[in-house]
Amino acid sequence: MAETTVETMRRLIPACAAETDGVLEAWIADAVERMNRLAWGTALAKGAVYLAGHLYLRSRATLTQTGGGAVSSESAGGMSRGYAAVPGWLSDAGLLTTGPGVEFVTLRNEACGPFVGIDVLDTTGAP
Repeated sequence: MAETTVETMRRLIPACAAETDGVLEAWIADAVERMNRLAWGTALAKGAVYLAGHLYLRSRATLTQTGGGAVSSESAGGMSRGYAAVPGWLSDAGLLTTGPGVEFVTLRNEACGPFVGIDVLDTTGAP
């Protein structure tokens, strides 16, 4: 019997293993809505699992884990501190912040060719 996308997500992204089927199905559905089905072809299901895993993990990241916010640096007197800029979660830089995001980029480049803009994201809203 073939593995379902929910089972694949649990296998490939262990941090999601304890979530209910309904929760994982919602994350996968959200990922599929963001993807261009024609560009992804037969790699759509696996790509959606990786994108869903990335979005799931990023949604649970704390402010500290994401670099502290929009401030890039500040100083007062002899003290100063800086923060890394937080990339957009769906930019390549943002995708490379999680293991599933890295796998998504790798699979995207294999399935869709080099990334040239938004060609792998569906912005039309069409099924």
